[in-house]
Formats: sequence, structure tokens, C-alpha cells
Amino acid sequence: MLFHNDIGYTDVQPEIEKKQWRNLDEALQLIKQTRDYPWESRFKWNLEVMWPLENYLAQATEEKRQEVVQAVRDGSLGLNGLYANVLTGLANAPEMSHFTDYAGAFPRNTARPSRRR
Repeated sequence: MLFHNDIGYTDVQPEIEKKQWRNLDEALQLIKQTRDYPWESRFKWNLEVMWPLENYLAQATEEKRQEVVQAVRDGSLGLNGLYANVLTGLANAPEMSHFTDYAGAFPRNTARPSRRR
């Protein structure tokens, strides 16, 4: 697995994107394979940034999207707040105020539908 999301250093953006999708697929498979293990022995993985998650969910099947959301809810898939690895020294305050927009919207965009009574 390639864990680091460093576009331009490890590879170009389209290739990093594909690698990150494969990483997430592999992580979901390992999460599924170890779900019956004791909690401390289950596979857990943290996404370094939200950019690959957004792109993965945009191309994934509904089944895969739900699998990702469930892994987050179960604590098997950790999410970090920043959208990308950004050189904060080159960003101004208004730009930096948007670095966590996607993370903030993620819970609302993946909320369970309410049940009718």
C-alpha cells in the first residue's frame, strides 16, 4: 500500500488518485476480513487527507459508498480534516478557512435517511 498522498513527488495526480483508490479498496477488504476479530486486532486505516475520499466516492458504486460510510461509523476507517496536504505558508487566511470544508460537509452528506413514523 502507498499511504502517503504527495502529488508531484511520488507521482502525478491521476496516478496518485488511482493508487489511493486501490489503497481504499484494499483497506475495505482488510476491514471486512478482520471484522470478527477482537476490536484491538481488527484492521484500521486512516486516510491522510480527504481529497482521495471525495474522488473515490464520486466514482464508486452505491454499495462501495455505503461500505466506506459504515467503516467510518464503525471506527475502522479514520478521516483527517484537511482536504489535501497544503503548504500553509503559501496560503492566506481566507484560503485556509476552506481547508476543512469537505470534512465538515461529509457527515451531512452521508447521514442516514430519517425513518418515517
